[in-house]
Amino acid sequence: YVLYVKNSDIQLKFKVFFEKDILKPLWNISLPGGLEQILMQLSFLVMAVIISQLDTVSEAAFRVLLQIESLSFMPAVGMSIATATLVGKSLGEKNIDRASEVGFLSSAIGLAWAVFIGTVFIVFPSAILSLFTKDSLLIQASITAMLIIGINQIGLNFHIIMSGALRGAGDTRAVMIINSLRLWLVFVPLIYVFVLVLELGIASIWYAEFISFIIFGTQLFFRFKSRKWANVKVDGPDITEENGKSPLQRKSGEALCDA
Repeated sequence: YVLYVKNSDIQLKFKVFFEKDILKPLWNISLPGGLEQILMQLSFLVMAVIISQLDTVSEAAFRVLLQIESLSFMPAVGMSIATATLVGKSLGEKNIDRASEVGFLSSAIGLAWAVFIGTVFIVFPSAILSLFTKDSLLIQASITAMLIIGINQIGLNFHIIMSGALRGAGDTRAVMIINSLRLWLVFVPLIYVFVLVLELGIASIWYAEFISFIIFGTQLFFRFKSRKWANVKVDGPDITEENGKSPLQRKSGEALCDA
C-alpha cells in the first residue's frame, strides 16, 4: 500500500515487474541457482534411500549427526550471505580488487570458525552427542563420524563461503556446475560404494563428503582467484535516463523509482 498506492515519498511503478530488461537478468542469475538446489535436493533424496538400507541404529545415528553438522555451519551460511552482498556491492562500485579481498577475507574468517568448531568436535565428541541423545549405542556408533565431521569443517565452511562470493559476483552458473559435479560425480557415487559395497558404516558418508570438498573446493578457489567472475555480464536497465537523471526523482515532494 505504501509503495504503490499511498502518496508517499517513495513510490514504485507496478509495470517494472513486466519489463524485459529487468526480468531477463533476474532470470539469468537465478536459474542456475534454482537448478543447483533441485540437483542438491535430489542428491539428498538418493542419500536417504542409501541410508535406509542400514540398520536402525546407524540410520538413527545419521539423523543425529546430520543435525549436529547442520548447526555447525550456520555461521558460514550467514557469512556467505554477507560475502555475496559485499562482493556485489564492490563490483557495483567497479572495485574488483575490493571484491576479491572481501571473498578471501570472508573465507579466512570461515576457516577460523571451522578450526574452532572442528576442534570442539574432535576433542569432545561424546559430550556433544549426549546433548542430542542419551542412547549409549547411538553415541558409540557416532563417535568416529564426529571425528571426520570435525576434520571436514574446513572444507565445508570454505565451500559455503566461497560459493557465496561467486554468487555475489553473478557467477551463479559456475557455482551450479561445480556443486552439481561435486554431488553427482563424487559425493553420491562414493556414498553408494562406501556404504553399500564396502560396508564401511555410517562414518563413510563423511569420508565421501570430505573427499568431494577437497576436490571441488579447490575448483571454487581457483575460479574465484582467476577473477573470471569480473567479466560476467548482467544485462539490466540503465541507471540513468535520457536527461541524465537518476530514476529516483524528487518532484513536488514525491519520488518515483522506476527501477
